[in-house]
Amino acid sequence: MEHSSIDKAITELTKTSSKQAKEKDFNGAIDTFDRVLRLYSQSELFYGRAYVKAIPYFQKAGRYSELNQYCSKKLLPQVNSDVERIFSTKAKSIQDWFVTGVEINIYDKLRLSAKREKISSDEEYYQKAIDRLNIDYDELKRCLKQIN
Repeated sequence: MEHSSIDKAITELTKTSSKQAKEKDFNGAIDTFDRVLRLYSQSELFYGRAYVKAIPYFQKAGRYSELNQYCSKKLLPQVNSDVERIFSTKAKSIQDWFVTGVEINIYDKLRLSAKREKISSDEEYYQKAIDRLNIDYDELKRCLKQIN
């Protein structure tokens, strides 16, 4: 399958974001990855685990306090929208399975950031969210196996 120009741009910008992070320009990496997120909404591909790429950058940039809002107001709505768009011809349970998988990844990155910040109450909160989501994920997986 040939990648579209959108997907090539996503690849290049993702590499740029990673390079900026390696150079300790975490704010630049966040800004660059925001451009990547905007391109995701134009792609026909689903980028799954890549949605979480900028989460550690916030913590490393000293912007931990922005993370919860970034994830709840930006990442999660975009994941839902992208899944609905890309998998519109698939059953709702399949869409939910994809969303839940990314949500687990998001909350795991949030948990790790809380751990690094030594905020045990946040770490516990995120771990409980992961535990609940894993139950949902496993249930969705069982349902999907029954369908097939």
